[in-house]
Amino acid sequence: MFYKIDTQHCSLIKEQFRARGVTIRSWAEENGFDAPLVYALLGGRLQGIRGRAHQAAVALGLKPQPTGALLDDADKRGFRQ
Repeated sequence: MFYKIDTQHCSLIKEQFRARGVTIRSWAEENGFDAPLVYALLGGRLQGIRGRAHQAAVALGLKPQPTGALLDDADKRGFRQ
């Protein structure tokens, strides 16, 4: 299922960063993501469909945490970290 990231939600998250005095770059580095990737997600240029962009979108709260049998199977094969 394709989950479209809401631009209003992105704006809210950016405002939360500002209110807490945390830079997007520092959050990205602390959480193991490239800053340009996080900026692209929050700017609406990426939708976080797969890979690191998807992982960052989930970590930011832009997308729900995925669940299901497919993920359980991926764990067994060692695809998830």
